[in-house]
Amino acid sequence: MTIPGRILVVDNVEEDVRDLINELMKKGENVSFTEPFFEDDSIFRNVRLVIFDYYLIEEDIDESLNTISLFINSIYKRTKFFMIAIWSAKIAKENGAEVAKNIRNNYFGNYETELPGVLLPPFSKHELNSSNLIQQLKASISKNPDLELLYEIENILDIARDVVVSNVYEIGNWASLVENLEKEVGSDSINRHVMEIYVNIVKRYLKPTDGLDKILRKMLKSAGEINPEKFGKIFFLQNYYYVPENERLWTGDVLVSSEKNEYAVTITPECDFAQNRCNAVRIIECERINHSDLNKPKVVEMIMKKYGLNSPKAVINALFKERSQLRQNYYSIPFLSKQSEEDFFHLILDFDKTRYLSNVKFPSDKGGYSRVCRIDTPLINKVQQRFAAQCSRIGTMSIPEKLTEKLKENVSS
Repeated sequence: MTIPGRILVVDNVEEDVRDLINELMKKGENVSFTEPFFEDDSIFRNVRLVIFDYYLIEEDIDESLNTISLFINSIYKRTKFFMIAIWSAKIAKENGAEVAKNIRNNYFGNYETELPGVLLPPFSKHELNSSNLIQQLKASISKNPDLELLYEIENILDIARDVVVSNVYEIGNWASLVENLEKEVGSDSINRHVMEIYVNIVKRYLKPTDGLDKILRKMLKSAGEINPEKFGKIFFLQNYYYVPENERLWTGDVLVSSEKNEYAVTITPECDFAQNRCNAVRIIECERINHSDLNKPKVVEMIMKKYGLNSPKAVINALFKERSQLRQNYYSIPFLSKQSEEDFFHLILDFDKTRYLSNVKFPSDKGGYSRVCRIDTPLINKVQQRFAAQCSRIGTMSIPEKLTEKLKENVSS
């Protein structure tokens, strides 16, 4: 088993963990050591497993627990995906559960929240070696399909990243690309576009593994009842992302007016932004529907009347299904959220209500707008496609119903 990311070993005596570190390094693991203090939080970058001595501060268990909590909280600020191993000569099978309880209680007392990460059963100092550590890791991961999936995905990403970095380095001369991007998107947005190019190249080198196939089959067999809120978070990760306010307006930006609390989506094509050809930004007006309001009969009834829907179930279909009773000029995008809010909301776009914001480069330039998030591809492409279909309708003369009825009579006679 290869642990993606880094292993961080924290101990007040490096010699006590030297053998463990050497064993892990021989297995190809990325291991680093630190004493129970730090000056720069960069030591917590990409940590997937942290190993603590239980008595980090000699003969002072309270301060040791505080130090463990501080380190865990510092890792948590970087990532929520990590595992925790505790070891000590004073840990045995009889007191392992008590040790784990002390760590959880101390963290809650310091930060008023539950311990993050996955806490492994504590180890005795005499039992801690690379083999039984990895055995416990495997046992804990196998109980959690989400952990299994993340570990395998990270390993696949690591393999792809090595290839891409090599290619990028060998080609060189990226300054010409950077210079051209600066002209197209501006200095405030260039960082994001360079990263997007790199990520798109990484995608092409991702190769599925047998391990990933096994994990996915296992997840399919164990899939239970769906949680709408958790699915909403997955949907958001897949289709939207947050953008700093100092970035220029771009296709798919979801905007909200601070004065009127009115929502809109930018629909101007990316090429017009990139080539600085838009003197005005085209936006589609939207209506916000709070997810929590779908449990309120009076609110649902108002939505039914406004959009010509015949039942509460039709409201659900209108928000979440491609085929619904919504007229062609409407299109819904679900499961959005503001960074400052926990609850989800949904937007219904009205393609018949579009307007232009002239001489606007940033959300706050005109109309008091702020950016909620940005719609990613392919969802924004689908919105543009539906908008184009609505705008491109061609009216033709219809055949009189009396004529068709007359012809039916002649055929049947």
